[in-house]
Amino acid sequence: MNGFELFIFMVFAHLLADWTLQTPIQANNKATNWYIMGLHCFVWTTAVFVPLMLVGYHIVPIAFLLMWLIHYYVDTWKCMIVWDHGKDGKKEWNYDLFKPWHLYVDQGIHLAQIVALLTAYQYGIDKIWQVT
Repeated sequence: MNGFELFIFMVFAHLLADWTLQTPIQANNKATNWYIMGLHCFVWTTAVFVPLMLVGYHIVPIAFLLMWLIHYYVDTWKCMIVWDHGKDGKKEWNYDLFKPWHLYVDQGIHLAQIVALLTAYQYGIDKIWQVT
């Protein structure tokens, strides 16, 4: 598998984990529950690493942690923007606050993460940070 094919596979894994595998419970509660947000980010990070593992790379723990953390903070940022804190303290999705560019920034950062991760692996990060 060449680099472009691996990239396409990783983008597919991203879309699968960030959209299809994200349950309504996760989507509706990740803004208010750090555990649910963390679980969503773990599923996404694991999914993005699967194509790399299938071609023989090994997970570099620091890379895994960085991918998880960045996804966590980006999704938290998006949730902070579009979830309205009502007068009663209850958070609710506010369609008026949501703008398409929020989604573009969110997805753009996730795609940049994939490009950075793939580049790091192609330059041998798994050999430098090899865990035995």
